[in-house]
Amino acid sequence: MTIISTKPQLMQFFSDVFLEKTARRCGFIERLRNIGPQSLVLSLIAALGKGNSTSIADLHRQFNGMCLSEKHTVAYKPFHNQLRKSAFADFMKILVTFAMAQLIENVLLPLPKKFRQFLVCAKTLLLEQASRQFLIQNSG
Repeated sequence: MTIISTKPQLMQFFSDVFLEKTARRCGFIERLRNIGPQSLVLSLIAALGKGNSTSIADLHRQFNGMCLSEKHTVAYKPFHNQLRKSAFADFMKILVTFAMAQLIENVLLPLPKKFRQFLVCAKTLLLEQASRQFLIQNSG
């Protein structure tokens, strides 16, 4: 059986530096621990992409399954604590907005001019909305 890694394709959207800076900016992480933003995002995409994750335990198993050695695995409670942070939801919103903007940009070239203009406007609105929401949350 051939194992196909999606990591190179996903890293087009989410570089390690971008993920760490974004996680720090929204308050999701203060210092790097065993549950880093890159490994967490990749494991969530892998687990949710399968379509059969029904609990946090499934997400936790996927995270530990993607660790390179047993010393990098984490217990359930610290994993759960990361996911229940309010900043985790903000982090995910920013990443989804960024991914949508990137996908819109990659789709622009083969489309007719009318649709390209529409998608450019949609991308601009997405980024403005995400920026506005981030500023509102961090101002109070």
